[in-house]
This record gives sequence, C-alpha cells and structure tokens, in this order.
Amino acid sequence: QQQQQQQQIARRFLISSYDVTGVSNDLIALAKSVMTIKPNYSYTASEVQEQVTLINQLGVFKKIEPLVTETRDGMVIDFQLESHPEIRSIVVTGCDYLPNTVLTSAFKGQMNKVLNMHKFHSGMRKIRDWYNVNAIPSNIIGADVDTDTGVVELRISEPKIGNVNVRFMDAAGNPQKKGTTKPSIIARYLSNVKPGKVYSVKGVQDDLRAVYANCPVEDVSSQPIPRNAAAGGQQQQQNAEGENLLSRDTTAKVQDSMVMDFTVNIVEKSPGGFSAGGGMSAKGLTEGNFGGLLANVNYVQRNLFGKCQKLNLGLDVVPKSNSKKGIDADIKLSLSDPWIEGDKRRTARTFNLNTAAVSASQIYGASQFQDENDEGAEDRLSSALSIDANSTKGDFININTKNGDIGSTNINNSKVGEIDESKTVTSSSSNSEGEKTGGFSKSLAKLGGGKSRDDVVAKEDSTSNNENSAVPSNNKSSNEVRVRKLISSIDYSRPLANGWNGTFIASWCRSSLWDGQRNSILHDAYGAPLTFSGSGCDVAATSQLRVVYSAPDGDTQLMLSAEQAVPLRSDWLNFTRLFARAQRTFQFPIFSSAKSREQNLSTMTNADRETGKIKRGVFATTPIKLTFASKGGNVIGDLPPHEAFPIGGTNSVRGYNEGAVGTARKFVVGSAELVVPTGIEHVSASLFFDCGSDLNSGSSILGDPAGTRGKPGSGFGYGAGFQLASPFGPLRLEYAKNNHGITRAHFGIGRSF
Repeated sequence: QQQQQQQQIARRFLISSYDVTGVSNDLIALAKSVMTIKPNYSYTASEVQEQVTLINQLGVFKKIEPLVTETRDGMVIDFQLESHPEIRSIVVTGCDYLPNTVLTSAFKGQMNKVLNMHKFHSGMRKIRDWYNVNAIPSNIIGADVDTDTGVVELRISEPKIGNVNVRFMDAAGNPQKKGTTKPSIIARYLSNVKPGKVYSVKGVQDDLRAVYANCPVEDVSSQPIPRNAAAGGQQQQQNAEGENLLSRDTTAKVQDSMVMDFTVNIVEKSPGGFSAGGGMSAKGLTEGNFGGLLANVNYVQRNLFGKCQKLNLGLDVVPKSNSKKGIDADIKLSLSDPWIEGDKRRTARTFNLNTAAVSASQIYGASQFQDENDEGAEDRLSSALSIDANSTKGDFININTKNGDIGSTNINNSKVGEIDESKTVTSSSSNSEGEKTGGFSKSLAKLGGGKSRDDVVAKEDSTSNNENSAVPSNNKSSNEVRVRKLISSIDYSRPLANGWNGTFIASWCRSSLWDGQRNSILHDAYGAPLTFSGSGCDVAATSQLRVVYSAPDGDTQLMLSAEQAVPLRSDWLNFTRLFARAQRTFQFPIFSSAKSREQNLSTMTNADRETGKIKRGVFATTPIKLTFASKGGNVIGDLPPHEAFPIGGTNSVRGYNEGAVGTARKFVVGSAELVVPTGIEHVSASLFFDCGSDLNSGSSILGDPAGTRGKPGSGFGYGAGFQLASPFGPLRLEYAKNNHGITRAHFGIGRSF
C-alpha cells in the first residue's frame, strides 16, 4: 500500500488549465506571478503542492485551497484564495514607554492595504529591537486582527516600577540603620526609578550615575525585585533591615505587566575632616632661605547638613622674603550645592572666595626668539620698580593708560600730585637707533628711579651703593612676575537640553602684580606697565554666560562663553570677552581579520551597538582616533596684559614654550591629532599638528609684551608622542618641532585644549 502511495505521488497528471479565484484582480495577478505551472503540461502532486507554498510565501493570503476537476482533456485546477483583511488601524496596548514614532516607522506603508504577515512580523521585530536598544525587558504577548473592522491589536507587556527603597550599607556590605545623606536628597536624582514608570536598565544606570556624581558615595547599586504574584501584587508593608522607603507604589497594577520593587544600595564616603601638610619648594632649597617654606591646612565637608552640599576651606601659609617679616596667606573657600532644594530644573550653585598667586611667565617670560642684542633682559627686572608698603606711603604714580601712553612716574615721599623735579631723570643719549629697547625708547624705559636698561647694566658693574638709585637684583625670584588675585564669585548651572548645560557666573576680582619675593611691582623689565589702571592693581566685576555641549559618546564637544565686565567705579575695568572651543573625534575600529570581524559583529546585539558596549574579542585593539580641535577668543575694551590670551605650549601650540607664540587680544588656535594603538596594552602612539595666530592683535595690548620679547605672533608645530592610559587620565610624552626648527619635549596628564 505504501508503495502504491509513492507511485501515486510520483504519477504525472496532465493539467489542461488552472485558475485563481476568490480575491481581487490585483491579488490574482500577484499570485500568478509566483506560480510556475503551465497549461497542457504534466505535473506531479508534489509539484502542484509547491504552487500552494509559493502563494503562501507572499504573506497576504490566509487560506489557499486547490480544487481539482478531472475532464477528458486533463485536470483543471482552481486555486481558491482568501486574503487577510485590509488594515485600517493598529492599536497597541500594555505599553507606555514605546514612542508613536517607533510604531509609525515599524508599520510604515502597511495602512489601508491588505495585511502582509511578512511585513507585519518585520515591524514587530523593529519594536523588539527598540526595546533591546533601550534595555527594557518587555514581551510582545500577541496580536489579534478584527476581520470586520480591520483593526490590529498588538499586546505588549512592559515591566513597571513599584516601591522604591534606599538602603545604606558599610564597606563590608552590611546594612546600616541610618545614613548621613537624607533619603529625600537621593530620591531627587532618581528621575527614572519612580513608581509607575517603565523599568529600563539604561534609565536605572543613568540615575545611578547621577547619584554617584553628585552625592558623596563610594558605591551605588540597584536591586530589582519582582513583586510576588502570589500576593496578588499587594505592596510589602515591611521593609528589610536598613531600608528607607523613598516612594510607594499607588498606581501600578499586575495585569499583563510585571511590577518590580527597587532597592538602591548606598555605600557612603567619609564625610570629610582636616588635613595638613608642608614642605619647601625647590627654589627655596636652591636659594637657601626660608622663603621657600610652605604649609597648608584644609577642611573638607562633603555632605553638609546631609544635603550633599560640599564645603572646602583651605589655608596656605608662606613666609615673606628675608627682607620682610611676617607671612603671606592664601585662602580658598568653596561652598557648592549640586541641586538647589526646591528647584525643579536641577540648578546647581557654587560660591567661591579665594586668593592665589600664579605665575605670569606665559606673558612676561623670556622668549626663545629673544633678540641677540637683548639677552638677559628678563634677568634685569629692576627691584627699583618694587613698591614696599612701608616705604612708599603717599607715593604718586601717574600713568596715563587711557590712550595707551606711559606718563612720568615719581616714587618718593612727595605729596599727592607733586612731582619732585630734583629726582626726575631725562634721557642723555641722542643716538636714536640705540634708544630702542624692545619696542620702547629709553625715555619710556626710564621709569621707577629713572634707570634705562643700559644704565642698569652699568650700575650692576659699579660698586657704589646709592639708596635713592634703582639697583637691580640678580636674584631670579625678584625677576619673576606673578599675578596675585583675590576672587569672589557665585555661579549657577543647569541642564538645558540633551547634552547641553548652561552656566551663569558673577564674580569680582582684584589683581595685583608681584615679583618672586612677593614685592608689589608696577612695570616689567622694559618699563612697560603691568596693570591697566596704572596703580598697583586692576579690579573687575564681571558676569559670564557659558554654554557647553557634550555628545553622549563624548566624541563631540562645544563650548561658547561671553563675559562682560561692569565698571561700577570709574577705575574698574570695562571689557567684553568672547571665547569658543570645539572638538570632534572620529573613531576607526580595528579588527584582527575580516573573518573574525564578521563573526564578532554577528554576536553583537542591537543594544550593544546602541550603547557602545563592545564584547571582549570584537576589536583586536583599541580604535584609531582622529581628533580635530579649535579655539579662539577676542577681548573688546580694557585689557590688562596679564589677562591677555597666551599662545603656545603643551595645551596650545606644541613645539613652543608656554606663551612663546604670542600674547593676544584676539586669537585662533587649531589642532589635529591621530592616536594609533601600539599593540601594547594601555599604550598608544600619536602624531599631531598644531597652529595658532594672534591675528595681528599683539601690538594692541598695553606695553606690547609679545613684541618686546620677540614673539612671532603666529606659528605651528608638529611631532609625535606616546600616551599611557591611567586612572588620572592619559599620561602624555610628546616631542615637537616648531616652524623655526626649535624642538621641545612636552609632558603632561591629559590635554585641556
């Protein structure tokens, strides 16, 4: 019998004709386009069944029934078809997180057309992929089609968040009854972990990162617990030991969706305390005096009032030079609140008050392009230009800076406004060519005691000692120019949009110029004024608006800043400072081979691609990185030399000393860097090219500090280096050559371009 059946299947029948019925003409034509049988040809039963399979693969027919009629001319086959209903609308139930745009994209082109199951299943796969990308453990339960109305109902189950608790733990993982931080402070950073919201692994991770970044915690983790279905979804009234209820679920219901109760585990840092230190600088050891001694004491409170506010108070103490008694103290006071209580826009506030002395060598340091006839100019910074507070009370200094000119200067005990003509020194040289001193004439250089540079050199060779004459010091520390600032500021910052952050800063700053022995000075080695006001200090009250964009992958960064000084008093600075910085990084993955590339890419999920999570073995090495960066700025109005833009150095144009390209009122700097893995773990090699220009603005700065020191104003540098990844950032060792053929090595941690 089995043999007879096989023979019957293999038997060929003559098909005289065939027809397709039951659907519209368009669908009949569609079905015939895939069929392979022809009239007046012989076919087996299996070949006829293949026609049914081919029609079914179109996806638009829910019923295919071949009816065979035997005639004297052969077999007549009638393929009776029944199509799926026409889709009028698609209704999705059980989901709150799925955007309408995803639904529209998934079922695009299927509305008002006969349901095509292949396209419909493709749309469902797109929805699953979206849930995978967003790390939401959802489940598509099923789909129902109403043949009468053409409505397709798609049922999706999304997990919902129920109760949210916080649990404080010690370093060993043991629960604590109470923590230092108020639970309500932690709860405000949990914007995605709230009762009734959809459970998203990505959203939970974002919240945990926000807690870690803004709260003084050593570790933070979450523990989702599925609600016991046997309890009918009833809320657990009793919490485990050490748990504090942040928010209770009052809306989530257990139907098709699963409810997850959450516990956030917190391991807090030490709240802070006192620290102290001290030592001696290398300069103090070299000079053999106590001026190099330093001591500091700091107090830190990381969790003030349990609100994650941070208080930082520091005091640095340094003895004055041998010629003076007493100490110099720098204070640093900072109080920051990462989120002002009651503010719905996540505004942070920081108050700062500090004094600090920083080197102005980028502006006033000797240039590597100094004129050969001007060697040693920086070593001749005259101590006669120093103002001793005990010996210059009532001294009169008349420097006209409004027009950029330097007027007569008298430092004596005369009354204010009086000029002691007996001590006024005029130029005695008539050699006009020799009067030029780094861009200034001798008459301009004869300030503070009336000594020109040639007079100073002659005086150094002289053994006579005149109390009323300016005797330059050979001590390097007395030749150093430092800016001492007293700064008070308050700033507010908040997120503006996805990746954007805005900051407003109001500040008051008082800047004075010192030498290395902490004596106040008025002029540099060329007799040019160091302050715009012409007095011992510059004062500015400013308001600044800064907008920063950072892409989620960190490859794109943009910063725009506008600062306006408000002259509340006539002698305060009045300027507008604009600054912009942009950076873009392109990554080029390296695969070990084409075969392994295909194998490893096939193992990556869509979630891995979206979140940038790369499985071990996908990349043979770290990717090649090509980074382009640029920055520029402009100052309109009053500009003290020490506030100008320095160009050149490790974070600017490599191959030059710090500030050796120029000192600018307006500038632009560009950089390109290629980082290539070396095959050694954590070690990369780099090639770079930097360039910068002061846009011919150096001479517009008071005293032209760049021109007097022979700085070119523009230049470029190129070179290579190595980078070592570390917890503190990449350690960089680079060797660069500039366009003048001078080479220089650079070392640093990271690069704050």
